[in-house]
Amino acid sequence: MAKKGWQHAVLHFWFEELTYDDWFAVRKELDDTIRDRFEALHADLARAIPAEALLEADAALAAVIVLDQFSRNMFRGSADAFASDRLAIAVAA
Repeated sequence: MAKKGWQHAVLHFWFEELTYDDWFAVRKELDDTIRDRFEALHADLARAIPAEALLEADAALAAVIVLDQFSRNMFRGSADAFASDRLAIAVAA
């Protein structure tokens, strides 16, 4: 289960710690940082989307970032990078 406040950690990291250029960068260090900080959250969200991600805009955005964007970094070069795309689409819909 995702820990309380998970969406704030994701949004802070994505919009305040990273730059626009980081969003498109291919850097092992960045991939490792995202994996270290958010892999457990990704696993939690992939198992069960929390209700707040379906009811609150900030949580929905954070879930899409984790399931669609972070997965690209954490699992770069493998099919797992795209395995949670359908979940991200479901949250965004």
